[in-house]
Amino acid sequence: MNWFATGTITAYPTDTSFGLAVRSDDAEGLAALYALKGRPTGQPVSLMVRDFNILKKYAYVPKILSESWFVETPRTAILRPKDTLPTSFAWPAGAVGFRVCLLSELRKHLPDVPITTTSANKSGQSPCFTVAEVEQIFGDKISICTLKMIIPKAPPSQIWDFTKPVPERIR
Repeated sequence: MNWFATGTITAYPTDTSFGLAVRSDDAEGLAALYALKGRPTGQPVSLMVRDFNILKKYAYVPKILSESWFVETPRTAILRPKDTLPTSFAWPAGAVGFRVCLLSELRKHLPDVPITTTSANKSGQSPCFTVAEVEQIFGDKISICTLKMIIPKAPPSQIWDFTKPVPERIR
């Protein structure tokens, strides 16, 4: 099953809750995702990549940032994007939040391009932790990645800004 095909909004398990994904190179999908969530277009989303090597393809990664930094706890790094990342209203031109996928079973299904990693919910509502919750909110408007995984009730990811001379924790 290609859950992350162009034109598809997919709910998928992350290390903190269910997320909603579209490919970063799918402009129509990004617009549909924002409409489905009721998310204001001025509010950016973060992106998730399959692994650290793909992150380096789409963002300038400072030497102080290593793959192990993402593994210690769920974290988002705000980085300067490279020209290989499509421009979009969904993320700022000079600073994009990136996560590296921590779930080995999910990694097998992720594309070579970043996907969005916004929580599976209507804007302003609590995130979903089960398939049943996702189905109740979104019904047949999305595809659901049905990997048999238990999502821990974890806090949202930490967010660190690496676009400044000294990295700064935002959340």
